[in-house]
Amino acid sequence: MADAIDVARHILHKAQEKGFRLDPMQLQKMLYFSHGWMLGLCERPLFSEPVEAWPYGPVVESVYHEFKAYGSGDLPDSEARQCDGLDESINKIIDQVISIYGKYSGPILSGMTHEKESPWEQTYKSGYRSVSISNAVIHDYFRGLKASNRIY
Repeated sequence: MADAIDVARHILHKAQEKGFRLDPMQLQKMLYFSHGWMLGLCERPLFSEPVEAWPYGPVVESVYHEFKAYGSGDLPDSEARQCDGLDESINKIIDQVISIYGKYSGPILSGMTHEKESPWEQTYKSGYRSVSISNAVIHDYFRGLKASNRIY
């Protein structure tokens, strides 16, 4: 299983290949969507670190700390790195997530994660961080999206 920071850097790399620039919030949401679709389609997590319910949506804390210095600005090319240890199913999901969600701003992506019955909405109960969203809840939600042919 890959490290969440390595996957985040890989998402940045793939986004750059497709002509997208991402800020830290967009990167967090792309990471979350990739993890969710991996659980929903392939029945396995993308990384082992927990996804937490923060005020602006799902966040992987280690990735937040890695990129927080960039604030709301675009992440520089120097932060992107290809992760060679990812299998073809992971790369396909990341490519699809970037193609579908890459055009949206961080606030719009955050709003998508706040939809009724979303894993974030089911988990987030207060203004505090560090409330983990279970992979089971994420899995069930994305399986439901798949079953209903919804992307989001």
